[in-house]
Amino acid sequence: MTTKRCNHAHDLVCSESDFSSRWSCVVVVSGDGLLFEVLQGVFRREDWREARKVPLAILAGGSGNGLARSLAYEVRERPFLKNNSNSRKINRRCRTTNLFSFSTLI
Repeated sequence: MTTKRCNHAHDLVCSESDFSSRWSCVVVVSGDGLLFEVLQGVFRREDWREARKVPLAILAGGSGNGLARSLAYEVRERPFLKNNSNSRKINRRCRTTNLFSFSTLI
């Protein structure tokens, strides 16, 4: 799927009735913002405990790619060059991460 507007990925993930059984993996090709939208969509679902088990892959395509750089650092990969991230060799590595959600009252 290709997103067409702000929060489109969030809406797609939230509205997918059989998300966990339909998708074996979700690949996000973008920057940190689109990944954030997908994760927000997953955790806003009533079945989020099951939906969060769907593997999530990140192919860095944003301007800064802060999360991708942090993950590369975590596994001791040489940082990728700016504007060259899509041409990198894709290593088949899975990392378990802790996710959390919080809200603030202003």
